[in-house]
Amino acid sequence: MEALSAPNDLLTTLTALLLITAASSLSVVFALAESSLFSLSPWQTNRLAEQSPRLEPFLDQLRSKPEDLLATLVLGNTLMHAAIGGVAVLMVLRGTWPAGATLAGVGFLLLMGCEVVPKTIAGRRPERFAKSLLKPTAILQPFLRPVHQIAQRVNDHILSALIPSSLKPQTQPTDEDYQELVELGAQTGSLDEEEKEIILEIISLDQKSVGEIMTPRTQLATVAFHDPTSTLLEAAIKARHTRLLLQNDDTQQIVGVLNAQNLILNPDGDIDSLMEMPTYIPESMNLWNLFISFQKQRQRLAVVLDEYGETAGVVTVEDILEEIMGPLFDSPTHEPARIEPLAPGRWRVHGLTSITDFAKEAPRIGSVSEIDTMGGLVATLIGYIPQRAMSVDYHGLRFTIQKLGPRLIEELIVEELPSGLPKG
Repeated sequence: MEALSAPNDLLTTLTALLLITAASSLSVVFALAESSLFSLSPWQTNRLAEQSPRLEPFLDQLRSKPEDLLATLVLGNTLMHAAIGGVAVLMVLRGTWPAGATLAGVGFLLLMGCEVVPKTIAGRRPERFAKSLLKPTAILQPFLRPVHQIAQRVNDHILSALIPSSLKPQTQPTDEDYQELVELGAQTGSLDEEEKEIILEIISLDQKSVGEIMTPRTQLATVAFHDPTSTLLEAAIKARHTRLLLQNDDTQQIVGVLNAQNLILNPDGDIDSLMEMPTYIPESMNLWNLFISFQKQRQRLAVVLDEYGETAGVVTVEDILEEIMGPLFDSPTHEPARIEPLAPGRWRVHGLTSITDFAKEAPRIGSVSEIDTMGGLVATLIGYIPQRAMSVDYHGLRFTIQKLGPRLIEELIVEELPSGLPKG
């Protein structure tokens, strides 16, 4: 009987080794396919389609339903691992193989031989392996799909029975979840690089505040709310914007938004009917909420207030779109400061105009050491906090402050003094 049992044990061992070898080989194939197919970049996928047109239908399947293909590969690999483990356990229970050595050998085989080694090799040469394994994987998918669906339903029922509904997580998808999905879409070729970047920028809108993209108050071009219609019309004609910001000179706050185009087309119309009340928003408001607010209120512009309730700047819907898409229009990096002749010997000058530029219009101003701008010169001459309508004379010129910003003189009227008057 012992002589008969020896051949039977040998036959059983050979059979077990053949089964483990077969299952290991299939597991390696599944691991190679998983790593190679999901390591392909979009341009590698496109190049593979150009080199092998017969693979185009299968590549389309990889792009359109990557989760189904991944489920097939993972399920197939799991079944092979189960088969290897099952054969090994059976041999241990029959007393043919020692438990310790079998556990160590099978563990090393599953970890190194069926996972780490093949996935590392495929990750380094994804195109080579994907070209060979894509078609058989796609063909195998319909056969494994029912098994996957049954396993998923059994898993759901088990979890429902074991875990009370009150303990089940009810969390909403996070930004990181959406970003991971976008990255997956880019890796599978569903999204190109530009589309991916745009979607990621949209996802990050709620992490950015209005203060990061607004136009600061010091860079705003405004007109006085109480200016006559002729002055507003002149400003509207010269403006490069469709809306004029109306400012209360007493409080330095923006109190209205005037439609410049409507004013030009209807100069005799009622200013109040052409003016819109601005929307005031805090500087800390995030861009996503602002975008939704613009959409609901059908507005394109909002006035940003700082923590003290004063005007900090202005933000438009175009600013948000540029944050998503990048610059919408080419704009010069430097806008020349304005010097507007009003009459012989009289100019309207922006406070940031350089003294050198203005000297070309009025050479008598000369050069001023350590001061660059006209607004800086006037502030230095006055010697204390300037006020609107203040005047100061210098080198035969009279400088009158027209507009003040929170930190600088925005606009001056400069005129030549008649001969005989002090020249400063």
